Amino acid sequence: MIEMASNYAITKVSRVFLRVYEYTHVESRLLVSEIFERPGAQYGWIGNVAARIALLAVAAFSWLAFPPQASAQNVTVSVYTLPAGATYMVDNLIYTDQASFSWPVGSQHYLSVGTYLVQPAPPAPPQFTFLDWTDAQGVVSNQAGAWITASADTTYYVANFTNTKTLTATVSLTCAPVSCGTVPGSILLNGSPYTGNPAYPPGVTPEPYGTQLVLTAVANSGYVFSSWTPGSNQVISGNTDNVTMNGNVTAVANFLLGVPITFASVPSGLQLLVDGGTTMTPDTLGLGWGTSHYLSAISPQRDASNNWWVFSSWSDAGTMNHTYTVPQSAAPVTLTATYTPAEVSTFLTSPPNQGLSLVVDGRSNYTDWNFAWATGTTHTFSAPATQTDPQGNLWGFTGWSNGGPETQTVIVGTTGGTYTANYQQLGQLTVNSSLSSLPVSVNGTSCTTPCTVQPPLGTSLTISAPASVQVGVGSQQRLLGWSTGAGPGNLTLPAPAKATTVTANYQLMNQLLTATSPANEGNWSLQPASPDGYYNSGTTVNISLSLAPGYQFREWGGDLTGIEPFGTVVLSQPRSVTALLTAVPYLSTGAVTNGAGPTPSSSVAPGSAISIFGVNLTAATQEGTVSPMPQTLGGLTVAVGSRLLPLFFVSPGQINAQLPADMPVGASSLVVTTSDLATVTANFTIAQDAPGLFALTSNNKAYALAFHANGTLITEASPAKAGETITLYGTGFGPTTPARPEGLAVPASPSFVVTDPASVQVSAASFTASSAYALPGAVSIDVVQFALGTGAPSGGDYQVTVTINSVVSNTVLLPIQ
Repeated sequence: MIEMASNYAITKVSRVFLRVYEYTHVESRLLVSEIFERPGAQYGWIGNVAARIALLAVAAFSWLAFPPQASAQNVTVSVYTLPAGATYMVDNLIYTDQASFSWPVGSQHYLSVGTYLVQPAPPAPPQFTFLDWTDAQGVVSNQAGAWITASADTTYYVANFTNTKTLTATVSLTCAPVSCGTVPGSILLNGSPYTGNPAYPPGVTPEPYGTQLVLTAVANSGYVFSSWTPGSNQVISGNTDNVTMNGNVTAVANFLLGVPITFASVPSGLQLLVDGGTTMTPDTLGLGWGTSHYLSAISPQRDASNNWWVFSSWSDAGTMNHTYTVPQSAAPVTLTATYTPAEVSTFLTSPPNQGLSLVVDGRSNYTDWNFAWATGTTHTFSAPATQTDPQGNLWGFTGWSNGGPETQTVIVGTTGGTYTANYQQLGQLTVNSSLSSLPVSVNGTSCTTPCTVQPPLGTSLTISAPASVQVGVGSQQRLLGWSTGAGPGNLTLPAPAKATTVTANYQLMNQLLTATSPANEGNWSLQPASPDGYYNSGTTVNISLSLAPGYQFREWGGDLTGIEPFGTVVLSQPRSVTALLTAVPYLSTGAVTNGAGPTPSSSVAPGSAISIFGVNLTAATQEGTVSPMPQTLGGLTVAVGSRLLPLFFVSPGQINAQLPADMPVGASSLVVTTSDLATVTANFTIAQDAPGLFALTSNNKAYALAFHANGTLITEASPAKAGETITLYGTGFGPTTPARPEGLAVPASPSFVVTDPASVQVSAASFTASSAYALPGAVSIDVVQFALGTGAPSGGDYQVTVTINSVVSNTVLLPIQ
C-alpha cells in the first residue's frame, strides 16, 4: 500500500515527521489516534493512502523514541479479538484478524483499539463494544490502550468486546386521529432525559447486549400519554417501558391531545370516583381525546358538615356509574354530579346480634341496616311474626319500639330515626335416661323418661334422677352425670329456646382418660358425662371435641381411631384417647385494630397502619423494607378484595400492614393467606377518621411519642414547657391532600396535609392544631403540631388525646414542666 502512494503523499508524510519530531512517544500515540478519527477512516479502515502512510510514519517515529531493547530470546505471541472480526492495533498497526508476533522477551509493545470502542463506526448499526484486554492470567487493562512487556509465560492477548444492540426510542408526532402539532412529550431513560447518541441518527444509542433499561414517557402541557407501541423485548406498564436489550429495540411513545375535564358536584366538596380513584370536587384532570373513563357517583355520602346526600343525576345524562368518552376537542368540559339531601333511618332487632332479619322496601338481605334516603321519599318496613335464627332458635315478634304495627310506612323528613323490632325466644326440653322408663322429676313434678316439658322461656328448671338403681345382686346402675356435662345430682338449667334433650347416664365404672396433642387445645364433650372420669364397665361412651382457636383435628390416637373429631369407645376396661391436632391460622372477632393500639373507636382509617391479631399466622417473625413495602412476607399476604396490603411486619400472633388511602369507608373484610396457602378472614369497619397516638412505655405508664420544637423527645426527664410547639405522632388521622402513596414512604415534597380538622386535648384544655400532615419518609405515620398555650396544666403527667373530625384517639400521657 505504501509503495502505491504518490510523491505528493510521501512529501506530506515527511512534513508529518518534522512536526512529530518535537513530541514525546506518548504524544506520538495521541497523534495516531487523531489520524484514526479523520473522516477517511470508516468501519476500522483508513480511508485514503496519505492517511495510512502518515500513520505508519508516526508509528515508526514512536519506536524511535524508545531506548533500544537488549538482545534476548524471542516469544511468539498471538493477538486476536473475542468475538472475532473486530478491529484492533498492535504497535499502532491495524488488524482485523488474529495476528502472531515474535517479540524479544522484555520488549514493550502497545495494544490498542484506538477509537474503535464501538464497532463499526457510526452511523452504521453497532455490533461490538470494547470491554478489556486479557491474557492467560486475567485482565491486563480495561482501557482502550495498554502497554505490555513481552514475557515467555504469556503467549496471547485478547481484546474482548460485548455484543451490542441499538435502542431507538422516539416520540410519535401523531396524536390519533390528528397530528400532534408540536412535540407532545419526552422520554426518560433510567430517570434522565433521553437524547440519543450524537454519533447516530436521532433517538438511537448503542447498548450492550442484555442490558435492562427503563423508559418513561412524560407528557408535555396540553397532552396526555396514550401508550407505548408494543415491540419485542419490552414489558409495558402504564407510561413505563422496561426494555431488555436481547436484540435491537424500537420503542415509540404515543400521546393524545389533552382535554381539561372538570369534575364538579352539587353541592360542591363531595367525592366522586374516576377510573376507580377518588377525587374531591371540584377537580380538573387532563384526559386524552377519544379515551373512555369510568365515572361513579359515591352515594350516599356525607359532606364536611356531616350532612347526608344521595345521588340524583349526571350533567351528561349518564347513570350513577357509567363510561364517559372524552370529546375530540380542546374545549374544556365540566361534568357535574347533582345530589339530593338525605336523612338516615336505622333498623335494629332486640336482642341484638342474633342473626334476625327485617324487611325494608321488600328486601331482607341487607348487610347494613342504616339507610340514607332522600328527603320526601316513602319507604315501607315490617318485622316477620316468627323467624328462626342461624342456630335454629325460634323467635316471636312482640312489637316495634315506636309502638307501631308489624308493617309500617315512613316518609323521610317527617318521620325517621331508629326503629327496633323486639323479639322473644320460644322452645322445649326433653328429659331422657340411659335406663328405660326411669322416674325423674322436673321442678318437683314427676314424669317417666322420655318426657317433654315446655316451660316459659327463662324459667329455672331443676331435674332430679335417682342416684342409683338396683338391677341385681352386686350390680348397680350409678348416676354418673348428665349429657350436658354436669355431674351426678340434680341438673339445673334455664328453659332452652329450642328443642333440647338432656340425658341421665348410668354406667359401671371404668376410667376414661382424654387428652389433646398439643396439650389443652380443645374442650371435650363426653356423653354420658362423668365428674371424675370413671364409667361402668362395658358401657359405650360418645366422645366429641371442640377445638381451641388455631387448631384443626387430624386424627385420634390411643384407644380411638378415625379422622373425625368424634367417636365411641366401649369401656370394658380402662381406656385412653388422644386427639392429635394440627396448628392452623386463626383470626378472632375484632382481630383488626389501629396500629397505634386500642382506641375508643373499633374502626380503622384508610391510609393508616393497622394491626391484625391471630394465632399460628406465620412460622417466624419477619420485618419488611420501609419503602417500597413488600406485599408478601414469609409467604404471607393480606388482601382486602383484590387488593394486597403493604406489610410492615408479620409474626405468629400479629401482622402490621398499611390500609391503602383509597379504601372505601364502611363494613369490610380482609383475607390472610399463609405460606401454605391456608386462608382466614376477619371483618372490620373502615371509617374516614380513626386516630390513634403512638405511646412509649416508661414505669408502666404510656407516654405520648412527642417531641420538643428542637426535635428532641419529650420525656419525664425532659418535659414539655408552656408556650412551646409540640409534635405528636400517630396514625389514622384520615385523608390527606394529596392522597398518601400506597406502600411507599411519603415524599419530602409536597406536604401531605391532613384534610379533616384536628385538635389536641391536654387534660381539660383544648388546643387547635397548628398543622397536621403525613410524616415525610415514613409510611402511615401522621403528625399533629400544636402550641401548649394558655390554659395548659403544669407540673405533672397529663392525659392527652387528638380529635380528628370529632373522632377521639386513645389517651396517652404528656409530662409538662
